[in-house]
Amino acid sequence: MHEELAGRCEKVLFALQRHRFFSIFAYPVDTVMLNIPDYPEVVKNPMDLGTVADKMRTKEYKPKDFEFDCRQGGDRGQEPGC
Repeated sequence: MHEELAGRCEKVLFALQRHRFFSIFAYPVDTVMLNIPDYPEVVKNPMDLGTVADKMRTKEYKPKDFEFDCRQGGDRGQEPGC
């Protein structure tokens, strides 16, 4: 990812991490602890913002991938259009 764009993505991620509800989206959903065995059937591409942060640190992103993963991490369990 281009350095300038990576810097902008890091700022977005930092802002998300400061949000009061970040902790809800910081880790993968624990389907056993929450007793939601059908979660993988409902959420086809699960993502959490902790994984997004890890992928930023290891420079695994292309710009659209970062945006997609952030949106996935924030839409946890919602149907499109909700």
